[in-house]
Amino acid sequence: MSKIVVKIGGSISIGENGPIRSYFERLVPVLKKVKEENELYVVIGGGKIARNYYNSIKDLLPHDQAEWVLIDILHANGRTLAYLIDAKFAERESDVNGAPLVASGFEPGHSSDGTAAIIAEKVRADKIIILTDVDGVYTKDPKKIEDAELIESIKFEDALSLSQDGAPVNYGVVDKTALEIISKNRITTHIVGSDPENIIRVLNGEKIGTTIEALS
Repeated sequence: MSKIVVKIGGSISIGENGPIRSYFERLVPVLKKVKEENELYVVIGGGKIARNYYNSIKDLLPHDQAEWVLIDILHANGRTLAYLIDAKFAERESDVNGAPLVASGFEPGHSSDGTAAIIAEKVRADKIIILTDVDGVYTKDPKKIEDAELIESIKFEDALSLSQDGAPVNYGVVDKTALEIISKNRITTHIVGSDPENIIRVLNGEKIGTTIEALS
């Protein structure tokens, strides 16, 4: 039985009013199927509702307090998904004990990518699968540059070249903390776009999106 960490980007799953129902109706059956045959750990991001809330309070509260409030919003997303797939919800890192499990944020300073990587390191995961609003990592921003090329594979040793400095609700495709953990622990990581079925495709051995892996 493999240990799989799935990160669900808030940009594809959470709208300004909360979970996007049409997306959850596609996502939940896939996660239930995956957890039947694997140790499944899921992390879900904040999305528009968290972004809007954070922008409303960031000038009202000190930075660390605003981030703790943001984590409370993330917890609402995580707890909802945990109920839907019949999994334990982890509010903090010490709650990561057994699968299936859903988390969303542990402490200030970490994106949901970072949380996924922390869990993967803790449980010694076999792979991380990241669902996000781009179908992989490109040489340039594919939303702006027509000749941007998909990077199909990248070595662990080169993974940090994908990182960028970030801030709450804006950490980039994969944040620096996550990439440092992934590289140090050599955890094969797939960045595969938004389709929940891509989780199954990756587990079936299909090459999709960008893979951070050991290359000869």
